Amino acid sequence: MICLSVTGGTVAENIRLIRPYLSKIDAIEFRADRLDSASVEPIRSFPERLRAAFPGARELPGGVILTVRRTCDGGGWQNGEQRRFEVIAEGMRAGYSHVDLEIDLEESEAGRALRSEARAAGVRVIRSLHDFSGITADPAEAIARLCARPGEIGKLAVTPRSTADLARLIDAALGTTDREKIVLGMGEYGFPTRVLAPRLGFYLTFVSPPGHSAAPGHIDPATMADVYRYRDVSRGTAVFAVIGNPVMHSRSPDYHNRRFSDDGLDAVYVPIQVDRIEDFWTVAQSLEILGVSVTIPHKQAVLPRLAQTDRDVRTTRACNTLVRLPLTETKPLGSQLGSSLRWAGFNTDIAGFLSPLRTITGRKVAGMRASVIGAGGAARAVCAALRSEGAGVCVLNRTLERADALKREFDLAASGGLDAEGMDLLRRYSDIIVQTTSVGMEPLEDDDPIPEFSFAGHEIVYDIVYTPEITKMLGRARRAGCPIVTGRTMFEKQAEAQYTLFSGVLSEFTRGRDRF
Repeated sequence: MICLSVTGGTVAENIRLIRPYLSKIDAIEFRADRLDSASVEPIRSFPERLRAAFPGARELPGGVILTVRRTCDGGGWQNGEQRRFEVIAEGMRAGYSHVDLEIDLEESEAGRALRSEARAAGVRVIRSLHDFSGITADPAEAIARLCARPGEIGKLAVTPRSTADLARLIDAALGTTDREKIVLGMGEYGFPTRVLAPRLGFYLTFVSPPGHSAAPGHIDPATMADVYRYRDVSRGTAVFAVIGNPVMHSRSPDYHNRRFSDDGLDAVYVPIQVDRIEDFWTVAQSLEILGVSVTIPHKQAVLPRLAQTDRDVRTTRACNTLVRLPLTETKPLGSQLGSSLRWAGFNTDIAGFLSPLRTITGRKVAGMRASVIGAGGAARAVCAALRSEGAGVCVLNRTLERADALKREFDLAASGGLDAEGMDLLRRYSDIIVQTTSVGMEPLEDDDPIPEFSFAGHEIVYDIVYTPEITKMLGRARRAGCPIVTGRTMFEKQAEAQYTLFSGVLSEFTRGRDRF
């Protein structure tokens, strides 16, 4: 179920926030601690006012949850515990289906009285524990404690600070599949737990209206329902992902989830923020991920785990696409992987990069002089592509040693830093200028990788960043009269090739062969 959490200052404002999303949600959480007034009256009146505001609306299967959250748990209640207990008790007699009560309330007589009050009123208790600083030492034990009382729904909301934390949280959730629970990873590292709640067997997930986020990591109901197709996700849904750091800006979920929907495939595609690639393999194993888009900075870090590679990966030593191999079809090459997952690696960046460039140049790349800014995985693909087309290539990078290494590896014409000498090289190799770093991408959208370079108007300027579509560098180039190529064009071309690989591996596994 999708539960919309509303935090408006008045009942009327909350009803206004709910109105656009009634068809997208299955439950409502009324955050009474965010009301402007501490009076019981608006809390008691909310269920009735809600029914009156939407008389013809469908019955929400998840009902309405009453939450009066303390400040120490991330809420806004500041009027003392005794008063909070009073308004919760009054509210529970007003038609709410659920009430959120913190785990430590069981330690006091007043807190236990609230549990009895809920039982008498026919209101289900959501027994919660919140940690905004990290995750608990033993998430599985915390889930067990939260779910210990019959009839209650345990809710663990914690804040993973790394991919390793996310892995621990997912494993704890999967190890307690017999418990009726809500497990939420707040923030960017925890985001997959929100989208994959049905896949992981959780009772519901929370969303917020745009501009009124109730907790870190909430997205809006339309994105959850339409982009991630939450209501179609089940325990048997195949999982695909995009990994990177940062990654939440990625438009890949929009593209691939739309394609899965158009083709009627039981699959969902989620962003996973990855700091250490080693910890991602644990997540991939637990979620049984079938395919992965790889972005900055992991395109080279994934190479040791590949059992098979295509020619472009071998040429560039960079990989932007992983698909899982059936276990009986391959054996790992090189080092022992220590995991039952086997991956094939592909590079769709080369074809994606060349397609729009050939269009804008009329397929006359041969003989042109090109500069590539950056020396990471994406730069490797760009250098290989330009060399294959017969261009003379210069690579420039903030760390000169990495630029020199790329020059030697791909037999490029020149290399340099992003200093005065590098700008002289850039002017000499300026028929095509390609920007491959994260500079200009959210949250660095106000930055320019070559602010001291003045465009003359003849350069073809290509930035592989696609969020925002027009980076600061591309904006300068366009104002100077340069033809530009945006990262969105490259993204769509390489994503199309990725989707072909993803749909193919999904077909292999759903035919029942070598099922995971």
